[in-house]
Amino acid sequence: MEDQIETMVKVKEMLEALMREGREIYLEQHLTKANGYYTRDLLTLVGPLEDLKVPRVREGGFHPRIPCRKTTSLELSEAIHALYAVGVNTRKISVFLEGNYGFYSF
Repeated sequence: MEDQIETMVKVKEMLEALMREGREIYLEQHLTKANGYYTRDLLTLVGPLEDLKVPRVREGGFHPRIPCRKTTSLELSEAIHALYAVGVNTRKISVFLEGNYGFYSF
């Protein structure tokens, strides 16, 4: 459970950083200024992310987008790749798989 919370924190931090970077790129191309954040909840593969800080601008059409799949679930192998991609080591992934699926693949 602790490992899953740690993974959720890492995913949240990564998404917030990507959206901040997107706002910086937008601000370089448009004559407006940053205007803080608003919060949203987001359901992800690793669990629900609460109070995700979404950046905004004073004027203009900046709307950060989070890439998502149209399907409602990921294949198990894709879930493993996603966890590994955000920095979760194979030992923690094994614990996650064993706790949620009753087996591990490593």
